[in-house]
Amino acid sequence: MSWGLEWLGLEPDADERTIKRAYAKRLRVTRPDEDAAGFQELHEAYQAALAWVQARAEHASSSDDAIEAVETVTAEAVVPHDPVRPAIRQTEVIDPAVDASAFAQRVVAAASDAAPAELEHWLQQQPELWSLRDKPQIGAEVLHQLLHTDAAIHARNFNQLSAFFSWNVLDGGVDPDVASACRWRLHRRWLLQAKDPTDLTTLLSHEGPAVTPTEARARVERLTQPRSRLRCLFDALPPGRVDAMRRTLEMLDVRDAAQTPSPMQPAQVGFWLAVAHRNQINAPKLQLALLRSLLCALGWLALLGAIGLVDDPTRRRSGGVASINEVALFGSAAILLFGSLLLPVIAFIQWQVGAEHPRPRSWIARLLFIPVLAIGALLIIHMADARMLGSVLAWGTMALAGIRLWVRGQFAVSFSPWMIFVAIPVVKLGAAALMVGEVAVAIALLLWVVDAVNQVPLANAPGHARKRG
Repeated sequence: MSWGLEWLGLEPDADERTIKRAYAKRLRVTRPDEDAAGFQELHEAYQAALAWVQARAEHASSSDDAIEAVETVTAEAVVPHDPVRPAIRQTEVIDPAVDASAFAQRVVAAASDAAPAELEHWLQQQPELWSLRDKPQIGAEVLHQLLHTDAAIHARNFNQLSAFFSWNVLDGGVDPDVASACRWRLHRRWLLQAKDPTDLTTLLSHEGPAVTPTEARARVERLTQPRSRLRCLFDALPPGRVDAMRRTLEMLDVRDAAQTPSPMQPAQVGFWLAVAHRNQINAPKLQLALLRSLLCALGWLALLGAIGLVDDPTRRRSGGVASINEVALFGSAAILLFGSLLLPVIAFIQWQVGAEHPRPRSWIARLLFIPVLAIGALLIIHMADARMLGSVLAWGTMALAGIRLWVRGQFAVSFSPWMIFVAIPVVKLGAAALMVGEVAVAIALLLWVVDAVNQVPLANAPGHARKRG
């Protein structure tokens, strides 16, 4: 008779169903998380009893001596245990080989589908994980597959696996940074695929405006659904949409379109990263600005067209007053031109007011740009005999020089009420003086010299550069 049957308190003719019932009954009081040694003995006895029944079935036609010979050959060791009970032979304890890779796939699939409480119960009910010898090997294979899989697993389920397989133990041999990165990658994929957007809504609402589930789904669709460039541009038109998508990408830790996590579309992520970039002028931002300008111009034309329908074209107008059609055409052209050039102008101003540390490659061109504009304004005024055009260029050059000096000098001004009374006559006098383009050119050159003396020599001196290096 098998020692496993004796250990379980069963008769020699017990069948497999009876063995499993006895094992389940003892398993209620001998749990692996409470009595590891006792559970190991129980599991070995269970395996030995099953092996005996299988051998008995295979050799039913053989004599009892043959069965005893099989038992004698397989008996090799004695398992230390409670000295009150007789020694338990490790006869039929030889477990069949566990396919760690195949079972790890089952664990990953269960972690993807089950709720955290259900996953814990499922893990405890798997016989392959009852063996203290096989469990660490299976745990290592599960972690290996998680590191190389695109499965969608909730963070709580990953925590369950980490605690069950002791990945969170300091001396467990698992790098905590690697495990944490794997946990976030799988959880992010779960957020993008989950039917219930509760966790995604909570994440996007963290330290910011509240996001509704509908809005959370819409943001995910903009990143996961393939769309044309024109559709993307129209999606980015509403005010605040670009900032909302920038925040979404930041919360999902997506910063590079080349490393877009599935199921996100690289083209979609690349577009939103481009239009959301604060300090860069690129093709998507220019296209968006042009589309916005075009729509505003069309709106202006529609508004003026509606007014023109009720206007009497035969009504006489005073001299110099433009017609509705002229206002509509020139206004729409101005809107389109202003909207199209706004981003390049902002980029140009940022280039001019940029810091000198470290020295940029085009620092000479940036330094001499204002004097060149000032000289060009003078040439237009005196040699081309176009005073109005030259004066406009001179005023723009003066404004650029003032912005450059103010931003780079980092001035701090405290406002006082008496400054209003001083500013009013100064502004009047300055406005009268600036009607002359040469005065604007002189002021622009003066501001440029002050900035150059305070900023440029220090930044570009060879000794200073070596000191900083």
